[in-house]
Amino acid sequence: MSSTVRLRTYRAPVSSTARSLAGSAVVLILGLVMVTSGDRVTMAFGALVLLFALWLVADVATDRLIVTPEGVVYINHLRRKFVSWADIAHFGVGYGQGRRFSTLLIRRTDGSWLVTDFNTLSRTGPAQIADELTEWQHQLAPAPKPTS
Repeated sequence: MSSTVRLRTYRAPVSSTARSLAGSAVVLILGLVMVTSGDRVTMAFGALVLLFALWLVADVATDRLIVTPEGVVYINHLRRKFVSWADIAHFGVGYGQGRRFSTLLIRRTDGSWLVTDFNTLSRTGPAQIADELTEWQHQLAPAPKPTS
């Protein structure tokens, strides 16, 4: 999998990433202030806040969806999920559990859904991403085996 060719990568637009990183910076500064205070309890809590801020930055920096010849790799919250083209029934747009905005959905052949965070991760919107991924699937998915 590490030698896989990336054909297309979908990431958050700069404006969305900048807002997320600005929020992380506020948490980071809060943690630094707490760590440099004289109270031990506040310093310990500040260290936890700093670790959380570092996790937020790593999370924002790694969220993406990668199209490869073998399938789709979805990286969210520092977790990598691979779905091969043969396991994808179709792409769609809908509402995930507890979400207010439409988002990109990946329907698997086993009937399950992979709900992505692509309501904010693209300027083009989840509908256009679903259309582009459907085109990639038609180009790259293995042809069904003929039955005899």
